[in-house]
Amino acid sequence: MGVRGQVSVELLVVMAAFFAFLVAWLPVVLNVGSAASADVAARYAQLAATDIQKSAEEVALLGPGNSKQLEIVLQADTEFGFESEAIRLVYSDDSGRRVVERPSSRSIEFEFAELQKGRHSLLIESAGNEVRVRKA
Repeated sequence: MGVRGQVSVELLVVMAAFFAFLVAWLPVVLNVGSAASADVAARYAQLAATDIQKSAEEVALLGPGNSKQLEIVLQADTEFGFESEAIRLVYSDDSGRRVVERPSSRSIEFEFAELQKGRHSLLIESAGNEVRVRKA
């Protein structure tokens, strides 16, 4: 075998080693990306729950008839509810169903059960002892 043949074989060995390295690290890289995506969805859900809770407290303190418009962003389809004195958001990611809860001293009624992924404008209204949240 000549010099050209030896260089070709060496190039194939180097390329094979490179591809073996990529194949070994591919699952790690994909897992990190999936974990980051799940973390982003969790942070947005927590932020939405906190913003709703704070806005509900604010309009309740101002009294009946007061309202506030709020913009939220969701990274996953999310269910909304109020149970046991807590705002409850439920969404799904690659790891399964996740729940975010924020305590609230005010009773909150959501006039919708679920919002899809994306940006949403909500209207939070004080109605006596209760606070209503609806799509604006």
